[in-house]
Amino acid sequence: MHKPSQKHVAGFFLSLAAAILWGVIPIALKELLAGMDATTIVWYRFIVAGLALWLWLGLTRKLPSKNRF
Repeated sequence: MHKPSQKHVAGFFLSLAAAILWGVIPIALKELLAGMDATTIVWYRFIVAGLALWLWLGLTRKLPSKNRF
């Protein structure tokens, strides 16, 4: 039978961080839309998220092999 892990504190802080970031997005977008169009903002968000994921997977040595592409 599956035994759930007891990581309540980590889960709490991760959900708190997600709630804070979702609350900051409208404020940041209001300021950013004054100087950029929406398409540019979306591309910057994707690029930053992709680089962060690549860095995280590289540091944890879990990058997929190039042969799989």
